[in-house]
Amino acid sequence: ALSATGAAAPAATVKKAQAGGTAVLDRPEVITRSATGTRDVPDGPGAAGGTFKGDLWGRIAVSLTVVAFLVEAGGVATRALSVQRAPWANMYEFSITFSTVAVGSYLVLLALKKNVRWIGLPLVTTVLLDLGIAVTTLYTDSDQLVPALHSYWLWIHVSTAIICGAVFYLGAVGTVLYLFRDSYESKLASGGTPGKFASSVMERLPSASSLDKFSYRINAAVFPLWT
Repeated sequence: ALSATGAAAPAATVKKAQAGGTAVLDRPEVITRSATGTRDVPDGPGAAGGTFKGDLWGRIAVSLTVVAFLVEAGGVATRALSVQRAPWANMYEFSITFSTVAVGSYLVLLALKKNVRWIGLPLVTTVLLDLGIAVTTLYTDSDQLVPALHSYWLWIHVSTAIICGAVFYLGAVGTVLYLFRDSYESKLASGGTPGKFASSVMERLPSASSLDKFSYRINAAVFPLWT
């Protein structure tokens, strides 16, 4: 018989019973691929690819990200001053504050000497998309809240959701990259040959095991605040 994946299913072994006894069906051996943490694969050289030129461009990119973060944070602060309230009362304000906190969290990890420069490209790319949608579609003029929303919970509840969501987003990016890296390592382990572009990108990332640990720790650290 064939399994759901098309491979031949392991046959079960039936032991013949003695007279008056019952037949015993042995459980077939199930073979699975190795777990992520058992491959002993080292981390990649990082986004710079281990070259001086790559590291230089990476430092320039981080510097520009810091400048952009300061500009965006200034925009959030001036929005708060213009409306005289928490700057996250509508989707436009929520989006720009969310992206600011996400980039700020990334920069904090860099400041703590964590090896997370690899997350910069997907993070900044999606943040730019978020800002583009916020400006072109979600933009709302500065205005006061309706009386029903005048509550201190706007400062507590929504700010907590923004912080947790932004940090969760870093974990989500790490998880997506983990899936790609894990597939890449599995292909190598089975004797396959990934494409040149896939190899160039995947080899720069940390190992699947490291990405898995990063995502887990990020989510575990912020989950108590989320709940």
